[in-house]
Amino acid sequence: MQNRQAEELANWCAYAEGIPVLSGFVRGIRQDYAAVEESFRSKWSNGQTEGQVNRLKTIKRMMYSKAKFDLLRLRVLTRNGTAPPN
Repeated sequence: MQNRQAEELANWCAYAEGIPVLSGFVRGIRQDYAAVEESFRSKWSNGQTEGQVNRLKTIKRMMYSKAKFDLLRLRVLTRNGTAPPN
């Protein structure tokens, strides 16, 4: 995966299918194999977006049931060093 070798994906799937912990994951890959294979070839990534979503979910989990939108927004904006608009 790190070397982005799409042609090795089929071989990896065949190998990983034999590992019980990974068999379900491989089944999911095979459901949309063309999209997964293309993701290895594409130079684009949504890692930045996923990182921001993960950060927001972590903040919300830390706040438990107090995480109403206003408080969550205030906390996110304050953390980034920007002041919330009045």
